[in-house]
Amino acid sequence: MASTCLYWCFTMPDRYVPLFGEYFYDSSKWRPSIPFVEQLQALQEVIDEGKVRYIGVSNETSYGVMEFVHAARVEGLSKIVSIQNSYSLLVRRFEVDLVEVCHPKNCNIGLLSYSPLAGGALSGKYLDMNSEAAKKGRMNLFPGYMERYNKSIAKEATMQYIEMAKRHGLNPVQLALGFVRDRPFMTSSIIGATSVEQLKEDIDAFLTTQRPLPPEVMEDIEAIFKRYKDPAIL
Repeated sequence: MASTCLYWCFTMPDRYVPLFGEYFYDSSKWRPSIPFVEQLQALQEVIDEGKVRYIGVSNETSYGVMEFVHAARVEGLSKIVSIQNSYSLLVRRFEVDLVEVCHPKNCNIGLLSYSPLAGGALSGKYLDMNSEAAKKGRMNLFPGYMERYNKSIAKEATMQYIEMAKRHGLNPVQLALGFVRDRPFMTSSIIGATSVEQLKEDIDAFLTTQRPLPPEVMEDIEAIFKRYKDPAIL
């Protein structure tokens, strides 16, 4: 952990990491893990050395977040300030319980959502896997990881959202990014463009889509969500 922080410090203009997040917790893997207190103590060391300002977690559960918060409070260590979990029209598990845990009146932890376009699936380019756009996309670069968005029920949900976006005069990217942007519990979202053109499209969609999305759009989103809850769940 210390060597990782040191590496990133040398890449930063101010020689410190603004926010260091622990990644890739996998609740499906039953294996010995490092105690929460021990992890926080290691992170506290790099904070005290000035290498890191704030700490966060990623792909974490409600149990994990509560344990980190409790350990920090009991041991007098720095508290986690953010959680980086997947969140999109196809993945809304954060709303089940983490939204309550992370609420400002509770643990006060900001959500930095990744994959707001579900790995590009919500753009619609993977509906035809033989298209040029699909061949160059990350579903072909990382087939195992992206399989969740390529299942039949996830594709059905994607098609429903795309058709709904058209009815409201939006393109799929505007709908997907506008939805994530407007969530009351959202601190920020992280996009992963694979080209400058994609980056420009994402930024334009984020900035120009009506804020907040109209009530009738949100009503249609919730209607589709009721039919396709967590279609990308593994």
